[in-house]
Amino acid sequence: MARQIVSNQSNLDKPTSPLLIETAQNTIIRTFSQTLQNQSPELSLALFQCIFLDRIDDSAADLSMHLNSIVMGQHKRTFIRVIQSVCYIMVNTWKQQQRTEAIRYLFETFEHMPTSRNCSSRYSRRLRFWLRSFYESTEFHTLKTYAMGQDSWTRRYQEYLLVEQYTDSRNVPEHKDSARRLSQYLKCKFQRQLTKYASLASHPDTIDESIHNPTALRGSTIALMKHILMVWNHENHEDLTAQFRKNSRQMAYGQYKDQLIQYLSLSTQRFRGSSEACAGLSELLKTLESDRNNLPVDVRLELKTVEIMLDWLTISEARIPSKLFIQLTSQGYTIALVILLLRLVLVCPQAYTHLEKRLAELIRCYETVEESECQWFIQFLEIFRIVFSMISGSQKYTLIKAGRVQTDTSESIDVKACRIFTQQR
Repeated sequence: MARQIVSNQSNLDKPTSPLLIETAQNTIIRTFSQTLQNQSPELSLALFQCIFLDRIDDSAADLSMHLNSIVMGQHKRTFIRVIQSVCYIMVNTWKQQQRTEAIRYLFETFEHMPTSRNCSSRYSRRLRFWLRSFYESTEFHTLKTYAMGQDSWTRRYQEYLLVEQYTDSRNVPEHKDSARRLSQYLKCKFQRQLTKYASLASHPDTIDESIHNPTALRGSTIALMKHILMVWNHENHEDLTAQFRKNSRQMAYGQYKDQLIQYLSLSTQRFRGSSEACAGLSELLKTLESDRNNLPVDVRLELKTVEIMLDWLTISEARIPSKLFIQLTSQGYTIALVILLLRLVLVCPQAYTHLEKRLAELIRCYETVEESECQWFIQFLEIFRIVFSMISGSQKYTLIKAGRVQTDTSESIDVKACRIFTQQR
């Protein structure tokens, strides 16, 4: 039955309405997305082969009919969009499920796909010709490199690179959702591993070097985490942020910018290099939207302001690392930089996705650089992951000593004698 549908000569190159093509595209992608969530990788692969490799299977007759509308209507761009979306959804789902064999077999399917020679129908010839065209495209190469994993240090930061997929307006909703789920899964995985490592490795008597460290900082990870906790008062930071957000709704924009710098300075003053960073931001803020200084601050203006400040601290309009980013990291003020980024996101949580996009762009700037030559940048990424996991993650981190919570933040405390305690927020 399925083969009769797709080879019916009366349907050849028959004009199809845009609505029909959109329905066909959405139905195919939605069906694959649901199949991946509810069925085994084997069944999903079988469905993929049946639909896109022209395999006979009456159970997929409806999907074959939808693909027939796209192929015989000569909508090649839609076809590429559909198969590319389906592949990304499959890869993202299987990465989250850790089904690497299924991903490998998917690409082996392309390598062994049949040629267009000796095809019995124009539908089959066109389908296989388009498949070959997709297989030889840069889009497929990018997909395969992402799926199979390139031999690069950037693989460790895939949770941020995935933002390119789920914020791209050209991608279908199912593709975006699969990328967002995978990104969240990787972040949660790192948080779980960091929590376990901190609990085990922070004990003063711990000498077991076999404990898995999920970061690339190696022996300095625990010292960094303890330092962050020593100078970060959870209660104060929450009160300070809440108070600023409440007061900002009653400010004119000029006053808002002044108070924002004061908030950043006050909340980061104990981190070395923060005063230099705040001074640089203050100079840039003076001329930002200066014609609106006497107008009240609304949500959109706040979001725009914070996003621009995040740009100043990360990457410029020319898509190269910003002057402040280079200045702070080169002078050893990486922790201050990360804390400033965190503080801005706490003021305006809606800006977090924008920050992740800038992180992805920074990673792309350095992805061709050898790992040994960009250790300073890798250190920034690791500190960013650690700080954001500790302060805004699902676990609350606390320093304890001799069986009690350490609330005193005095520098005289013997940090080495303390250990890190975690609990669910």
